[in-house]
Amino acid sequence: MKTLKLIAIKLFLVSGVILSPKIANAELLYPVEIIYQPTQVRISNIRIEPQSDQLLLSGTIKRRAYNSNVLPGHIDYIVFDVNDQVVTEGAVNYSSSLSLRRLKQGAHFSFLLPKELDEGSYIRIGWNRNHSMTQPSQVTHHKKSPLL
Repeated sequence: MKTLKLIAIKLFLVSGVILSPKIANAELLYPVEIIYQPTQVRISNIRIEPQSDQLLLSGTIKRRAYNSNVLPGHIDYIVFDVNDQVVTEGAVNYSSSLSLRRLKQGAHFSFLLPKELDEGSYIRIGWNRNHSMTQPSQVTHHKKSPLL
């Protein structure tokens, strides 16, 4: 009976972690919130490293299920200051479905951020499907970013 209760508690905790936005590793310079929209990809291994006069945020994007089909897409990012005002935003270039299918460990992504971010700033990132199946989408096609 105790085993069933433990399994039920673990399933409840895991489902809450998967369905809710996650804050990545606590030891990062700035908190990174990964927005899980209803997609077939998972963003992980987030790191922020200083690089000359900017910060490099990098991570891995991977299919949620090995046998799932992932449509072409890109990763949007928005940096907010303490007052929830947008500091900068953009998108990581095209990430194709084929690279996610070919690489078992996932595909690597990275983008540069301004070096001087205020204390209390935070970053939101999320994956979006491209509008065109064959061409990379630009961040400008978004009417309103789902990360806001």
